Amino acid sequence: MLRREQKALLRARDVRLRDLGGLLVEMYRRGAFRQDLLAEACAEVVGIDTRLAEIDDILHPERRAPHCECGAPILRGSNFCPNCGRSLEAAENGGRNGGEGY
Repeated sequence: MLRREQKALLRARDVRLRDLGGLLVEMYRRGAFRQDLLAEACAEVVGIDTRLAEIDDILHPERRAPHCECGAPILRGSNFCPNCGRSLEAAENGGRNGGEGY
């Protein structure tokens, strides 16, 4: 059941990301950026990412998300820590606390 939900969420995430890109391009064309719409679309993607991480932790407890030096969990595909803004490329070279790299 979790694997089915995971597959559905991955498909939904891809669709949301494409929609987000299309929304941004359309706003650029019209010269009118609506930060509220962008924030709402981004929040949907982050919500899906959060649930995907929860499912992954349940299915694969040995692969728990790594943490930044500040203690914040690192989101998959992130280049910077969501908490302190530290570059994760530099952290990978020196090793991250609490987990493995992706």
